[in-house]
Amino acid sequence: TRASTRPLKSGSSQRFSFLSGEHDGYRRLGVIHSRQIVRGAGDLWIVADHLRGAGTHRTESFIHFHSAIRVEPCGLGEDPVPGGWRKRVVLTTTRRRYFLISPTVGSFAIKQAWYSPEFGRREKQCVGFWTWEGRLPVCLCYAFLPADRPLPEISLSSVGNALRIGNTIVPLC
Repeated sequence: TRASTRPLKSGSSQRFSFLSGEHDGYRRLGVIHSRQIVRGAGDLWIVADHLRGAGTHRTESFIHFHSAIRVEPCGLGEDPVPGGWRKRVVLTTTRRRYFLISPTVGSFAIKQAWYSPEFGRREKQCVGFWTWEGRLPVCLCYAFLPADRPLPEISLSSVGNALRIGNTIVPLC
């Protein structure tokens, strides 16, 4: 049986724009997955995955990076991001460097995979592999922040329905 989806939602305010969607592809496990992507001022991008259901589950999130993006782990001496988040990797494009940050829950690793831009051609690519195990419901977030800008304080509400970025509240799905 194919997964059912709900219509996409989108919106914006003076400081943020968002897009969200939902599917029931994990219904055999009793889980509904929704994702919200938020773009903020200063080229800030946030991805929030909401998993609703009951019981304890192991979640896996794969973040695929194009082969042209250089992915490097952050040094052990990196300061944590205000709000309890942690710098996971540095992403370098031809134009800019970004930090990928996430809360300290779960484990995060970089693995090698393959990207096929055309038939018969494979290029190495990096994939961020984030795992978490715990009771649902949960909201798992990560963000891309320009490395040349001050890092704002980011915190997730206790019930996972909003992010605080600096002094601004961003409602989530």
